[in-house]
Amino acid sequence: MSLQYTQNRFDETGFPATARQLLALLPVEAAVVPAAVQPDGAIKRIGQRCLDVGSGFVAQATLFGSMILRVMPALRGKTHMRRLI
Repeated sequence: MSLQYTQNRFDETGFPATARQLLALLPVEAAVVPAAVQPDGAIKRIGQRCLDVGSGFVAQATLFGSMILRVMPALRGKTHMRRLI
């Protein structure tokens, strides 16, 4: 079975009768419905701003925590130094 396109349709000669009946139900051209664009509401803008500020706080807390984890052992004198020969 090879499909040959002719004028937005294809050759249905090798198809069974039930397949041809199903193909007859299809529209000739598919209807394209554009997606509805909704304007950004105030709640969406406020929520996005909260998420942006919150992610900034998380980034700062992560940086501060990693700095503490690296600096505190040095301040307590627990650093290990290698002897150079």
